[in-house]
Amino acid sequence: MNTDWGLAAGLWTGFSMLLFVLVALWAYSRHNRERFDQAAQLAVSDELPPGVEQRNSSSSNQQQEQQA
Repeated sequence: MNTDWGLAAGLWTGFSMLLFVLVALWAYSRHNRERFDQAAQLAVSDELPPGVEQRNSSSSNQQQEQQA
C-alpha cells in the first residue's frame, strides 16, 4: 500500500512539473508578446483600448455634477 502512494505522488509531481513548463512556454511564446505588452501598458496609459467604454462611478458622477 505504501508503494501505491509513492507512485501516485510521483505521477502527481511529474504532471505538475509538465503543466508548469507548458504554461511557462505559453507565457513566453512570441505569439502572446504583443498582447501581453498591450496589457502591461494599460496601467500607465490614459487611453482605453478599442471597444472598451469608460464606466463612471458614483463618486466621479458627483464630482462632475459639482463642477457643472
